[in-house]
Formats: sequence, C-alpha cells, structure tokens
Amino acid sequence: MLGDMGSSPATPALTGTCEVDHLPAMRRHPLLLCALLCALPVGADDDPLTLSRGVHLLGDHETGFTQPFLPRLPEPEPADIASGRLLLHRLGCTGCHDLDLPSYPHPRGPGLDRLGRKTHAAWLDLWLRDPTAYLPQSRMPRVQLGDAARARIVSWLADLGRLDPMEPSPVGDQAAGDEPPVGDEPPVGDAYRGGRLFEGLQCRGCHAAGGTGGRTGPALDRLGWKVGVDWLQAALGSPATEGLSPGSHPYVLSVRDIADLSAFLVRRFDPPGGPDQSVMVDTSDMAEGMQAALVHGCFECHGMEAIQGPRLRWPVSRERAISWLAAHDRPRGGMPALPLSAPQKQAMVAALADVGAPMVSRQDTQAFWDLPIAAQGDPSPLFEAGRRLEPSACGQCHVRHLQEWSRSQHAAAFSPGLRAQLVGASPEFVEECLSCHTPLREQIVRALSLGDDDTALGPAGVNCAGCHVRSHRYYGPGRPASQDRLVAAAIDGSHHGGVEAPPELFEDAAFCTACHQFEADGLALEGKLLQNTYSEWLGSAAAAEGLTCQSCHMPRGDHRMRGLHDRDFVRDAIEFEVDWRDAGDDSGHLGIWLRNVGAGHALPTYTTGALYVKIFLSDAHGGVIESSLRTRAVQRRLSVDGQTELFDTRIPVDGVWRYEETLPITDEARFVNVLVEVDPDHFYRRFFALLEPSAARARSLLEQARGGISDSPYILFARQIRVTDQD
Repeated sequence: MLGDMGSSPATPALTGTCEVDHLPAMRRHPLLLCALLCALPVGADDDPLTLSRGVHLLGDHETGFTQPFLPRLPEPEPADIASGRLLLHRLGCTGCHDLDLPSYPHPRGPGLDRLGRKTHAAWLDLWLRDPTAYLPQSRMPRVQLGDAARARIVSWLADLGRLDPMEPSPVGDQAAGDEPPVGDEPPVGDAYRGGRLFEGLQCRGCHAAGGTGGRTGPALDRLGWKVGVDWLQAALGSPATEGLSPGSHPYVLSVRDIADLSAFLVRRFDPPGGPDQSVMVDTSDMAEGMQAALVHGCFECHGMEAIQGPRLRWPVSRERAISWLAAHDRPRGGMPALPLSAPQKQAMVAALADVGAPMVSRQDTQAFWDLPIAAQGDPSPLFEAGRRLEPSACGQCHVRHLQEWSRSQHAAAFSPGLRAQLVGASPEFVEECLSCHTPLREQIVRALSLGDDDTALGPAGVNCAGCHVRSHRYYGPGRPASQDRLVAAAIDGSHHGGVEAPPELFEDAAFCTACHQFEADGLALEGKLLQNTYSEWLGSAAAAEGLTCQSCHMPRGDHRMRGLHDRDFVRDAIEFEVDWRDAGDDSGHLGIWLRNVGAGHALPTYTTGALYVKIFLSDAHGGVIESSLRTRAVQRRLSVDGQTELFDTRIPVDGVWRYEETLPITDEARFVNVLVEVDPDHFYRRFFALLEPSAARARSLLEQARGGISDSPYILFARQIRVTDQD
C-alpha cells in the first residue's frame, strides 16, 4: 500500500507521561483531552499546503452548535409492582386471561397448540439449544435451559396435537389424471415438477431462501430439518387449519400439485447435518414439561387456545388477587401448579391490585447520560441475575447482539492505546477519560484497580449496560420498526427485571451526543467545535428525512455500529468519480469528485481518521512513475498544540470534495491511476509511532496498540484510465 508521498525528516519522540494540568479549560470534555494528548508535529510529507492544495469543497459548513435535547430517564415504579407485572407477563397470565396490564403486549409468537403435528422432538431440541445458531435473524433469544428442563419441554411440545389424526385437507378441484390419496397416507410427489411449481407460484416473493427472497413469510432454509411431507401437504391444502395466516396462500392447488410442491420443499431445503434423531420423547408426565415451559417464560410470547382462562378485569382488590393466585397452587384445567415463592406472590398481588400507574413515569426524572453513570446499586431480590453487568451475561440470551457488539469500536474503547496514555496519570484524569470509554462507575472502579497487572481483565469498553441499564432497570427500544415493549428472556432461569422501552430515548439521534458531541463551551477552532457531529447532522438532508445516527449506524438493531473502519459501510456513503481529458501539449486534465451522499455529517467527522487521494502515472507494465506521485488529504488536521486548525478538507455534509489538475504525460506513461485510501487510525498511528513512554508497562501497552492498528488502512476506491493509445 502506498504511504504518504515524499520523505520526512526525523521527528523528535514524545517521552514520559503527558501532563494536562496546564489545560484546565480542556477538562470540559474527556475526548478533548485525548485529542490534545495525541496532537503531533507535522513532517515534510504532511505539509498542509501540499495536502490541501487544489482542493475545492462544495456544500454548507455548519459552524454553529445546537445543544441537543437529551431524553430523561423514566422513574421506576415501586419494585414490588414493577416486578409483579413482569412475573404476570412472563408466566403467561396476560395472554391466558386477556389481562390488560399497562405496557405489555399479548403473546406475539406462534401458537403452540398443534406444534407436535408440524415438527418433531429432534428439531425442537436443536431449536431450544440456540435459536440464533439455527436462524441468525431469529427474534427468539437463547433461553438458558438445563438438559433436564429442555428434555421435559421438548417432550411436551412434541406431543401437542400429535395424537390427533392428520385429517385429509380440503383441496381444490383435482386436475385431470390426479389420483386421490388412499386412506391417510400422503401421496408421493414429484420433486422436479414441484420445483417448477415453486418458481411459477413465485414463492420467493414472500419466503427467503439462501439469503434472497421476501420476508413476509418464514425463511425456507433447512425447512426439511423441521417439518415432514405430511404436515406440508396439510398446510398447503388448508393453511388456516394448520396455523398459517389466513389468506397467506390465496391459490387453489390440486392434490398432485400439493404432493409435488411438498416433495420439492422437503428435499431442496434439507442440507446435510440435520438434527440429532436420537432425541427421545418421554410422555410419562406432560405436566412437568408444561410447568418447565411456564417457569422459563415460554408463555410470555406464545399462547395456547386449549388453555385459555376466563378474562380477568384489572385492577382488583388484594383479596381477589390472592384468590386468583391461590387457584394455581394446584393443577387446574390442564394447567400445572405454579411454583411461586412468597416474595413472587406478594409482588404479583401488588401488581394486580395497583390502580394502574403507567410503567414509564415522566415525573422527577434524572438525566440518562450523566457521565460517569452512577453505580447500579443492588438489584431486586426477585431478580438476582440482574447483578451481572458484563456483556457475556447479556450474550447468554442475546447471542446475535453480543457477537455484533464484540466486533464494534465500542467494545474496544478500553484499548491498550488508551491504557498506555493513562499510566501514571491521576485518578481524576483517568476518570475524565473513562467516563466515555468505560462509562459505568463499576467499570471505572475496576480500571483503577488494575494497577500494574497487565494480565487482569479490564472493563469491556462501552458495554451493554452502558446504554441499557440504570439502577438495575433495563431500557431498550423495543423491536425494530415496532412499538412493542421488549421483555427479554431469562438469565440462569430468572428474569433480569424487564425492560422499559421509551422510543423517544433510543430512537433519538441525541442519544449519542454525550460522547459524540462536544458541549457548547468546548474547544472550537475556526468557529467549529472539535467534535461537532450532532450539529452537522441537524443541518443535513438526512435529518430532514428523519434519518438518525441509529438509522445508518444501527440499522435494524445491528450492534456492530459500523463506521470509518468498515470499507463497505464507507463506500455506501461516498460517490467517487474520475474524469480524464486530453489537454494537449503532452498533458491531461484530471478531475476527481468525492460526494457525500450517505453520511449525515462531514466525512470524516472527527480528527482521528483521514482519507488520502493518491494520484500517479504508470507505464505499460504497471510500474509507477515516481515523479508523478502526489497525495491530497481529506481530513481535519490540527497543529501540534491542538490550538490551530491547519486545514479542513473533509467532505462537507451533503457536499462535494473536488480536485482538479493538469498533469504532464511522460513518454513512458500509459495510465493515470487514482486511489482513495482510508486510514481510520491516522491520528493514533502517528502518535503511537513517536511516543516513547518511560514506564515499562506503558511501553508494553503501546506495542499492543501499534499492532492493533497496523492493518486498519484500506483502499476504498481504485480507478485506472488509459492516457495514450500507444502500445
């Protein structure tokens, strides 16, 4: 990869521990401190007059600042009422009895009544072990089940509806030559003809397969692992009878069509490595299986028509609430006894007798993003599992989110490079920096306790709890594109306390401003705050269209939170155009345009990253003609003391970066080449190369930091144009 063009004289190293006590005004934002720590001298190869020469910027530069409105944190209800509501919902009371508790929807998963007709124990066991491993886009989290509990639930589910005979499904008029099925045996289908029917009926319009297709219906990948031909034939003949949405399959199929299409679906979507067929079903005590399903929260999302109880009006007197719960002390009407502890019953009675204050109160609230985040305190005794704040605990159920977050820059916020800068610093200064890099008070305490132990596990950056937990209350946005109130699954068999879901909190771009927007009195150079991302966004077309930070960086709840380090993500934000024309006199006119079409802020938005446009001529064999090499920077660069802006050639919000030059064409030149290289860690790369701390521990951490960013630059665009017709 081509480096910065030209040579650079030796630059004196930065040694010792950086002191910031002479910069008290800069303590207003911790990121500013990091920026000043990292400011570096400019070498000859980085001459700002060269890097910015010939560059034109078209678009509005927002220089003002708008203080973001930070949504406020809802005040939790009394612990017993909130916990009681969660238990009533988790145990299925709200769905079974049509109990309209505030803030909780009725079950939204598929019904369980006929599940034993549709699938089998082997697939159910595979699914309950980890739904996201089978179907990465699954909405169902992984519930922590022991082997015994999972076996009981699998046996119970596999038996539901299985004893009912598979009645022949009504079908349309038989096609000529069709033979009706004999008895209850499903007819044998022609998979080849079924494949043609699959394409002719345009099934992919609603069902995805292999990553392509619609999303209206369920994905068909590995369908053969889950269902058999007999159920498919029944479902295609009478969708509503088998639990499919009425009207989802509006066509009428003959017996032969159904048999052929079913044969194709089962064979086509049945890859090797299916479920373990040795899974056994134990039907000796189905009540145990249903009880296990109850206590592990299955009825929080899934209902059963067979066990619908009488509708219960709410609120009621405490005496009536106690009577209702007492009815489930023993098996009743197909329902097993509920194994409730005394504190759980007390909380549920309090919730049933409550007059109905909304779950989310707006009175006397505190700021959600007061940094550092105050210590969580003790969780409710009903939900001891909530004491665990580390990401691995969240990932036991929220598998996909943990996997995505682990690849994000947020996960790496407590990096070796940061730790190297904090060696020997005062606790007050460390806390200033960590209030954004590890925002929980518990994380900061842990970081300060690491001392000189390089083997100790440090806090996990900006983790799940940093955005989602306050005082052991859990906050989330609900399901993407809906207003559902999300109630997460169990951790170690016990609910972690439920989730408040104020949409205005998590869907607002201001949610990100505590760490990604300097305050109004922060450092401003040339009339622009050093970090001004939110204000840039406010004046963008994206903001006018209702697109927020989350719309681009967290689409559909993607927790990778992609940014400048992600090549594909950046490519979607920039349009690249090159124009080369003969200018006569053995020269050519080169025009380069970079258009900001996808970012609601300047690109790059902060001082740490840079784009380099590199131009050179090459000969017929691809050799670089060194005299033609030139580089232009797309970045905001500061002076060594951080007090002067040397240049700002970033692509403006909704604007264009343009460079034009007439290049002389040498005799050997055959091609003009334009590369756009992204160095997301440019600022730190130069800093880490020159810093030589005196402490051995800081030097060790610094070596790790250098290795961590060694391969982060990448080529974003490359264009080669022939400049001559000579061979």
